[in-house]
Amino acid sequence: MSLEIGRNFERNEPAKQVLSRAKNRSCWNGSGAVSIPLRSVQRFRRWGLRIGFPDRCLRPQFSPPLFRQPTMIKKLVDYLVYIVVRIAVCVIQAIRIESCVYLAKFLAWLAYDVLKIRRALIDENIAYALPERSSEEQRKIGRGMWEHLVLMCCEIAHSMRKLHETNWRKHVQFKGKDVLVQTLLEPRPRCLVTGHFGNFEVAGYTTGVLGMVTHTVARTLDNRLLDAFVLRFREA
Repeated sequence: MSLEIGRNFERNEPAKQVLSRAKNRSCWNGSGAVSIPLRSVQRFRRWGLRIGFPDRCLRPQFSPPLFRQPTMIKKLVDYLVYIVVRIAVCVIQAIRIESCVYLAKFLAWLAYDVLKIRRALIDENIAYALPERSSEEQRKIGRGMWEHLVLMCCEIAHSMRKLHETNWRKHVQFKGKDVLVQTLLEPRPRCLVTGHFGNFEVAGYTTGVLGMVTHTVARTLDNRLLDAFVLRFREA
């Protein structure tokens, strides 16, 4: 990866320090090419650096210390997690969606009240967002967050088998669907911004069932197998 020094570089000490560390690690080849982590690209642009990828320095400059490949243990753990998730998806698909509601309530109680997964962070955020609610109401909202998350995953697992072009109206409800369809059919680039209300994954899946081509902006999962599995669902 090559860097061309811009006007603002001489006044920016952090950028100088990064390049100095790169030189000390033998990542600098003396011809204007330096190996840096990809997450630093946007930061370098803010510092006034122009970044290019000439062929002569693209692959040789990605050094192992800065771009580590997954170890065998990491690959094994990812594979085991992937197997567990696929088995869980099969079990969820084998039971009725009404039964998933009771399962979501149980797992929400287990995660929030027993295991207390991220309990302090959840309670803190709810207290900031809804200070007028009582402590009991805030705990109910926190428990409901887990219930919604589990039920959303169950709905995603069922949607791959149950949602079709002829029956999606029985399972999915769109608010403002006239505006949504009109926007998606316009012959120009569009950007739809949605909040995490309802089941946003099923909403994207349903637009694909209806033949509307969309592109989702999402973070890549650390587990490559799970990321490929989720990607296949989103591209279905």
